[in-house]
Amino acid sequence: MIRLSFGGSDGAAAPTPMRILCLGAHSDDIEIGCGGALLRLLSERPGSSVHWVILSATLEREAEARKSAAEFLLQAAHATVIVEAFRESYFPAAWAGRALPSFCSKRPTPR
Repeated sequence: MIRLSFGGSDGAAAPTPMRILCLGAHSDDIEIGCGGALLRLLSERPGSSVHWVILSATLEREAEARKSAAEFLLQAAHATVIVEAFRESYFPAAWAGRALPSFCSKRPTPR
């Protein structure tokens, strides 16, 4: 098993808080893809902030995504949750049509 190290567990000075960007194409991608690592980061790096972005969700799935994000981000010092409604399975077309680049260029830098 590969051991993942986020630093700061060797008794040294308190680890520096991080600014973490989580980007998911669909409502549960972040939780499934990196939920455990994110929870560990937030535990080992107190004061960290998270920018949580979901690109594609129906209204029902948006509610689920926001509830899940709120539960995952309890330890974050600051959290921003953005849920967009880009059409599922059409991200290459959205990218070519400049919708995604436009969306990305208008986002603020996470604190």
